[in-house]
Amino acid sequence: ADGCFARAYVGGNWKVDMVRPEVTASVASDIWVTDATAVVGTTEVTLYFNKTMDTNFPAILSFTDQTPAGLSQNTATGYWSNASTYHAVFDVSDLNEEWLNVNLHSLTASDLAGNLQVEDTLLNLLNIDTRNPAVNVVSSNAVLTDATAGQTFQLTFTFEEDMNISETPVVTFVEGNPELSSIGLLSSTWNSASEFVVEYLENDGQELFPALTPIISAHDIHGNAAVVVETGVFMIDTENPTVVQIIPSTTLYEGLTSDFYIDVVYSETMSSSVTPTLTFADPFILDYFTQTGATWIDAVTYRFTYTLTLFDAGFTSLNLGVNLAGGLDAVGNPFITSDFTDVISIDIIGSVSESALNSVHVFPNPASDVVIVEGIHSMLNLTVRDEVGRIIHAGKSASRIELNVSNWASGIYLMEFNDGKGLKQVRFIKR
Repeated sequence: ADGCFARAYVGGNWKVDMVRPEVTASVASDIWVTDATAVVGTTEVTLYFNKTMDTNFPAILSFTDQTPAGLSQNTATGYWSNASTYHAVFDVSDLNEEWLNVNLHSLTASDLAGNLQVEDTLLNLLNIDTRNPAVNVVSSNAVLTDATAGQTFQLTFTFEEDMNISETPVVTFVEGNPELSSIGLLSSTWNSASEFVVEYLENDGQELFPALTPIISAHDIHGNAAVVVETGVFMIDTENPTVVQIIPSTTLYEGLTSDFYIDVVYSETMSSSVTPTLTFADPFILDYFTQTGATWIDAVTYRFTYTLTLFDAGFTSLNLGVNLAGGLDAVGNPFITSDFTDVISIDIIGSVSESALNSVHVFPNPASDVVIVEGIHSMLNLTVRDEVGRIIHAGKSASRIELNVSNWASGIYLMEFNDGKGLKQVRFIKR
């Protein structure tokens, strides 16, 4: 009556079998197919039939109204564990998809008599969740600098679905580990099943991370790892700018031009709204020169310009050092005041009448015990002043001079030679 006819010769008799086998039970080895299943690579659906089956052929299953791309039956690896039990093996790929209550259709298995099984739909057999939950991250402070050192800041992770809050996620960073020097973990907590907050203390770690992208080891309730969707959530710049080069317009200024300049080149982009200052180690230089210019000529270079304003007197100061102070980088980190040696030398002949003094030579310079003046060929007046202009020594001589400076305070002194026709000034340093 069902259109199926099969016969077998049994014990000298023909036996007719027209009963179609049926699936009496079906069991999925993984009720939830997840990322972890994809790592294994396969999952199984076991079918139990009510008759002895033809084990030479597989039982082929198909999807009904749902078509998960990451699940495909592999008939080459499926197997009969006995004459009525078939294990359908499916290859699993992590294609970031989600299907609930997946139904499978079974219709190809046959019994020994060749009767095709009764078509069956296996309802709600399994679920597929290989979708990695997306997570958004917000930092309470987008830029960490020297100014915020000692303060706390938070990273707030917001997930698109409920997570496994029984685990405490660990946060790392794609670009490196700022926790070695710049930030310290204070606490971490689940505010809800979909929000996790981590609090840090910021330190002045003298580090630069132009962009930091957090990674969090959180998983949803099916074990799928969360994926941060943002990059460059915040930055750390606690590096103080440094000077990489000081470039004078000339290393020896001899008065051949009306001015000279000194370019200071910093290690990074600086704030153009903040003005650095330059101070010469020899304070007497400003008796002869006036600072007439101070400006940023590009994002990293500041130029100091000095113009000669005293023309009737000679001035010599060799291997001049400078002190630099002030200046902020683009995020507000300050330049640390620093001294630099041997930036420029100045040697100016004041006037023609001074030429008789050109042979005067002062050495050693610097000195700790005795300063010797040679090259005196006529009566000269000698005056020695300290840095604030007080006269320390005065006298006359027509020959070699030896000054005992052992008891003088350390510092810079100005020696003025005057022959009645001209003036020569020489700086020397008392150690």
